[in-house]
Amino acid sequence: MAMPADFQVLVRYGSAGLVGRFGPTDPHIVCRRGDRVLIHSERGHEIGEVLGLTPSRIAWPALPVVSGELLGLASASDCERLVAVQSRCSEALAAADRLVSELGLPATVLDLEAVIEPDAFVLHLARSGPADVRPLVAQLSRLLDAAIQVRDLTDPSLQQAAATGCGSGNCGSGCGSDGGCGSGGGCSTSGGCGSGCGSQPPEVFERDWQDFFAERRALTQRRIALPV
Repeated sequence: MAMPADFQVLVRYGSAGLVGRFGPTDPHIVCRRGDRVLIHSERGHEIGEVLGLTPSRIAWPALPVVSGELLGLASASDCERLVAVQSRCSEALAAADRLVSELGLPATVLDLEAVIEPDAFVLHLARSGPADVRPLVAQLSRLLDAAIQVRDLTDPSLQQAAATGCGSGNCGSGCGSDGGCGSGGGCSTSGGCGSGCGSQPPEVFERDWQDFFAERRALTQRRIALPV
């Protein structure tokens, strides 16, 4: 049975339990809750899990909705490719931790996951102060011979509290939230500071940041539950 034309598929994907709407590239694709599917997300080709169908016209404001395409049910070869790229994640994670320490960056690597296609890794991190992560991305990209996409999970309010030179409206040269970095190591920057930036005492900021970090680490381990 063909999928209704006005429906999209809700798919959970990624280690952080991202949820997005994906439109089938073929109307004859049939999938059910729990099926593993091949999707084309903003990060590349990935394998996700079907949560259900939703009419295209209905909004889900509480979810981090991401547009993308559902390419079909995940084949055995798709799953084999996923296992192959995931086998490098431990090596990549250890390398990222080591480089953060060597570069003296005020940042913590929360997670690192692989994308099937293109050959890329998604680096999840949180910063405790102004940090230019471009050297980290460039060195990690060369070491792994793969593109590095950065997902910066630092809370914007904590970014402001940690930033310096806010009178100029610039929060530093670090990668912006969800910024992607290609194999050449270039990063996008984002965002200026609002008024009152940096007004918190250091000990208050440190406590808030530690609380935030603990919350974010728990988030990467939690599966998002949706009603059937």
